Amino acid sequence: MKRGVVILGIAVVVLLLGTGSFLALRYKTAEKEYQEGLSLYQLNQHIDATPHFERSCQYGEIHACTRLAESYEKGYGVSKDPTVAITLYEKACNRKDMEACEGEGDAYLSKDTKKAILLLQKSCDGGWMSACNQLGRMYIYGFDVEKDYRKGHDSLLRSCVGNNMEGCRMLASTYWAGNGVDKDENQAKVLYEKACTGGNFDACNDLGDLLRSSDSLNAVKYFDKACSGGILNGCVSTGSLYEDGALGQPDGEIARVYYQKACEGGDRMGCHFLGELFLGDGSGRVRGNLELAKSYLKKACDLKLSESCEMLGRISNEPEQMSFNF
Repeated sequence: MKRGVVILGIAVVVLLLGTGSFLALRYKTAEKEYQEGLSLYQLNQHIDATPHFERSCQYGEIHACTRLAESYEKGYGVSKDPTVAITLYEKACNRKDMEACEGEGDAYLSKDTKKAILLLQKSCDGGWMSACNQLGRMYIYGFDVEKDYRKGHDSLLRSCVGNNMEGCRMLASTYWAGNGVDKDENQAKVLYEKACTGGNFDACNDLGDLLRSSDSLNAVKYFDKACSGGILNGCVSTGSLYEDGALGQPDGEIARVYYQKACEGGDRMGCHFLGELFLGDGSGRVRGNLELAKSYLKKACDLKLSESCEMLGRISNEPEQMSFNF
């Protein structure tokens, strides 16, 4: 009898060891597939990434399920399928991937607002600061919910404290505009500065706007940083400050460089101001050039800026009066 118990015990141990080895191998495979998929995903090679995420998700890597859900939601490497996306988000959210809870909440916004809010709140409470920021925006501006400034402010504050830079930016905007809090430009500056320093270039641009009328020297610094970060409006604003002489003598040549960058990036105001600049008399160091002026105004007009279309029409009808008089 004792011998039989011993043999049974040994068999159980062997079985457990074998199971443990199998699970360890399965986990290692899931992690390997996920990392390979993620590398391809970050290179926008979504078609190649998807099979890795599928295998990794099947093996139990829950973050792979979240990436796969996003792929089905947005059509990355697969045909869009909202139903599959929600199923995958739900699976990952139930396994406590808070990013997935946010994704599932987003997916339900157009279907079931109450459920969406609960999921976003779960994600926020679980430490996913992007969801806190989203909730804050929704409550402040009344997107899909009734406006509630207190809830909005609390969610944005939580997001910012959690180092979500977009949350800091949105929180700053509430202080600048006085949405749900006393208007406080100094507090807005502090929060915009935090977000800008943290790499949110929209916040750099916002801070430039806030400072523009009172401190043009610092305003241009933040506009320039926004421009360097790809915010084309920052390029336009930097150019306009140089053109207007807000930093000393008007300098159309420096303005031209910033307007050019904005225009080449598809910003219609950059093209419009560039056109106006070439209609000038050369006092700002940029020689007038009617043909260049017309080409940039046409580009702005093609980008649906009505004042550029009107100016282009006037130039065509009265070229002698229009050119070199701006």
